[in-house]
Amino acid sequence: MLSMGIGHLNVLKRLMNVEAENFIKRQLSIKQGCYVNCYILTGRNLASRDIGSESDPYLKLKLGNKKQNTRKEYQDDEPNPDFYKKFFFDASFPGAPALRVAAMDYDELFGDDLIGDTLIDLEDRFYSHHWQSWP
Repeated sequence: MLSMGIGHLNVLKRLMNVEAENFIKRQLSIKQGCYVNCYILTGRNLASRDIGSESDPYLKLKLGNKKQNTRKEYQDDEPNPDFYKKFFFDASFPGAPALRVAAMDYDELFGDDLIGDTLIDLEDRFYSHHWQSWP
């Protein structure tokens, strides 16, 4: 009788890695269009950018050359705003730029100030097995 021991498990791991690499290469060779949906619910403890009062926050989003904002809906003196907004963008993979989400402080006299922002790597999510498994 032939005893394989546990050495064959390393072969199986290598085969799984090769298959995963082939899957990623196939995905990267196909240009795919899709819709990006971004849901922003709330902000918490936003920094004040006004002297003597809280910030007047609103949102700005940018994906490539596409921009959206809620400046007309700024919230007066609110460090914990409830936005409850959804934003839609068209994108294509591979090659989609990062999605920039910025919280801004409305200021009619001196110009708006950045409260804070973040970049979301959409390709990281699009090609992730974890994210693709979502319905």
